[in-house]
Amino acid sequence: HRDPLEVAHSLLVKRWAESLADGVQVWRDYVSEIVEFLGEMEQARHLTIPYSDLLVRPEEVARAIGHFLDLSDVGSLERFLLGQREGPTPFSDPVTDLAAAYRKRAPRPANRHALALAGIAAERLGYGRC
Repeated sequence: HRDPLEVAHSLLVKRWAESLADGVQVWRDYVSEIVEFLGEMEQARHLTIPYSDLLVRPEEVARAIGHFLDLSDVGSLERFLLGQREGPTPFSDPVTDLAAAYRKRAPRPANRHALALAGIAAERLGYGRC
């Protein structure tokens, strides 16, 4: 999952939302459905991973995914995740090193109003606990 404010900012930059609040509401609509669905499942049957963890600690995330899937060898998964940092599968404008881009970005101040719009889904995923 990705931070609702990061998603909203991205939607603004791409002109897919008219305001930060609109972008957060788009995030809320999609993520709320997912959180509700996962809430109906046993905790052991799903894994949630913050996007920031994937970018900053891909090896650790690969091990967590491998453990969750009960894989005996997570090497290929690790190589895939690390490869995505250098040559990501293009879904939009490619970035050559996602982790570096994520680290370089100036931290955005928490916008409590926007986080409030994100609702309980954001709270359950750990956003807004500043």
